[in-house]
Amino acid sequence: MPITHVIDPELGLAVLRFQGVLTVDDVADALDRCGESPDFRPDMDVLADLNHSTLAQSGFHDILHLARRLTPWYLRRSPAGRSVLWARSDVNFGIGRMYQSTVESRNPAQVGVFRTESEALGFLERDPLERMAIAEHLERTRRDFAG
Repeated sequence: MPITHVIDPELGLAVLRFQGVLTVDDVADALDRCGESPDFRPDMDVLADLNHSTLAQSGFHDILHLARRLTPWYLRRSPAGRSVLWARSDVNFGIGRMYQSTVESRNPAQVGVFRTESEALGFLERDPLERMAIAEHLERTRRDFAG
């Protein structure tokens, strides 16, 4: 599956890992599956790791279409939860920023786009122990994701 998610209810975190060449529909469908999971809560923070993926359709109109497709996702979200896009590459970072600008008025959860894991974790506004637990969780899921 090109996009996997792992939900940790104790940490209040959903991690989505994107891999390969993806379409707007792949992304929307993956977020729908994550939001429909019995462990998902609207106030959870969501971290999307875009570092191993490419979006096949990445023009402004494609991102606007994605934002519209994700309306059911936004309806599930709470202002208490944050969405973090983590993208090291210039292309994915730029796509993430374009997405961020199109959803600011639609999504009750704040959206941040960052190049480094530490910046992404800082945006979550967790205490240092929680950030450390999340970093360990990310490392575990990264190993599982790599196979």
